[in-house]
Amino acid sequence: MNRSRFRLTARSGEAVIATSAAWASSAPERLVGLLAHARLAPGEGLILPQCRSIHTCFMRFPMDAIFVDRDWRIVALQPAMPPWRFSSIVWKAWGVIEVDAGTVKEVIDRLETRHPGIRNSICDETGGLRRFINIYVDGEDVRFLDNLSTKAKDGSEIAIVPAISGGK
Repeated sequence: MNRSRFRLTARSGEAVIATSAAWASSAPERLVGLLAHARLAPGEGLILPQCRSIHTCFMRFPMDAIFVDRDWRIVALQPAMPPWRFSSIVWKAWGVIEVDAGTVKEVIDRLETRHPGIRNSICDETGGLRRFINIYVDGEDVRFLDNLSTKAKDGSEIAIVPAISGGK
């Protein structure tokens, strides 16, 4: 891939879309895309200019597809696209940004921006999940999945449950 890397943020500057996104403009870069990756590193992404639809054939991980127009405004989202899927054609799109599918950690980060201090109630000093907090994604305990790196698909139910003990 091209060695040029880009940092992509929302216009508000609050949300970081990718900290290291590669620009895939040549035919070989576009052909290979993310196929060479077992998974994306946090913050990594791929920009596909002049693209209105994508597929995830031969991919090994789910990803979020962000369709943008020429002014880099988001015109469509395809969150948590699993392997072996095809997006619909987005006629208003000029390009696509492919990033790792959202995680529980990203959900906590978004909660922190809306409710400052909540992260300290959920995570310890190292950024890990506190022992007395249980998080479930669609009924599954994240401790038995990928912990805070567990994928959270669009529409996933995330339950944050503090352990309660006591008695007489």
